[in-house]
Amino acid sequence: MRPVLRLMDPTMRTAQEAGHDIAELATNTAFPGVRGYFTLLKQDESSPDSKNEDVQETIWKKTLEWTGINEEETGLKSAL
Repeated sequence: MRPVLRLMDPTMRTAQEAGHDIAELATNTAFPGVRGYFTLLKQDESSPDSKNEDVQETIWKKTLEWTGINEEETGLKSAL
């Protein structure tokens, strides 16, 4: 089934494959000194929505609501 899914989404990978890429990025071996957004170990551009601060704020508030986190349960009091 994986080959069919990869035809539909070429970025689909196993957890092992993705974990390897994350480890290389986290340890700074893939792109020493480079920061940014990556897809399949290639520097990429993040979606416009991810850069929209209004969208970020809305998602943050909904996440807090859905998880039931309140001010007493987090060190991120300024975010509430």
